[in-house]
Amino acid sequence: MALRWIEGFDWIGTGITDAQLANILAKRYAYVNVTTSPNAIITDDAFGEGQALSFREAGQWIETPALVPSDISGTWVTGFRVRFTSVATDHICVFTFINSEREQQGALWLHSDGTIYYRTEGWHIAVIPATIRSYRQQSFYIEVKVYFDNSVGTVEIRINGETVLSETGLDTEIHTPNGCIGARWYSWGSGDSRIDDMYVAQGAGADFLGPLRVFHLKPDGDTADEQWTLSGGSDSYALVDENEPVDDDTTYLSGTTGQKTLFTYEDVPAGLTDVHGVQLCTSPRQDDVALDLIQQVKSGGTEYPRPAQNIASATYTQIQDIMETDPDTSAAWIEANLNAVQFGVEVD
Repeated sequence: MALRWIEGFDWIGTGITDAQLANILAKRYAYVNVTTSPNAIITDDAFGEGQALSFREAGQWIETPALVPSDISGTWVTGFRVRFTSVATDHICVFTFINSEREQQGALWLHSDGTIYYRTEGWHIAVIPATIRSYRQQSFYIEVKVYFDNSVGTVEIRINGETVLSETGLDTEIHTPNGCIGARWYSWGSGDSRIDDMYVAQGAGADFLGPLRVFHLKPDGDTADEQWTLSGGSDSYALVDENEPVDDDTTYLSGTTGQKTLFTYEDVPAGLTDVHGVQLCTSPRQDDVALDLIQQVKSGGTEYPRPAQNIASATYTQIQDIMETDPDTSAAWIEANLNAVQFGVEVD
């Protein structure tokens, strides 16, 4: 199995709205819809900690980057934590898997009576026996697992870890091209609906991971590897540790070929278990010519450079890279190793 993507929105400051939020999200996501009416979509308090994305009008949506796995068919799993305050008068699409043409390949629908449908070829599979209405104003965790195939497809849905729908022998591919490359989440109804703690996994053996939490950790100290030039001050980490909206060219680091800078990071929550993966996120731009940027990982005293990514834009963007295991142990991340690891950047 491969963990393809995670999102918790804690890298965005609280109360960011509309056009400003659209610009921030556009650094990470190629496709996002944010209307310009006041507070139509906003980052707000999450479910006890951090930030969540708060949909406050119908018509908002956010879409993962194209994940481009080696097998676009096969099994895909997604999970997300939600809360809604109202339901559409008829029915509304909450979530959809998408193919390479960004067409719906299968979708989760919320109906006005509070039930959920999974739409595939032939409109829907079944109605979840218990209505979701009892979860109104509460946090609940939805997970959808689909095996994409024209005849032997399967769908399983869980709410708060409990299986509420399981079907086999289905045509789970609505459109051609077949398969899936990502997912999209929509606003449902109106009011103060929120979404958080999202993941997408794919591949042989892919299975449910949640309910889970996505935590955001920031640099909190410099290391002996500090070769990039500071825009000012004496602490490298202090120039790159803010949440969005960042100050861009007010405080920054700049590097050239062969230079690297590593940081220590905030500790993970005490007692953390079952770490499914670490997603590295860096916000770079090129100032002169396109260069390759390496996100560096130093674990157990050894450097494990991640694949180089070309940076050709003169405006700030984001690059991401997921590691399911600690490269120093080839095993799942554990609290002690995460607290000791150093992450950083190097120009290739």
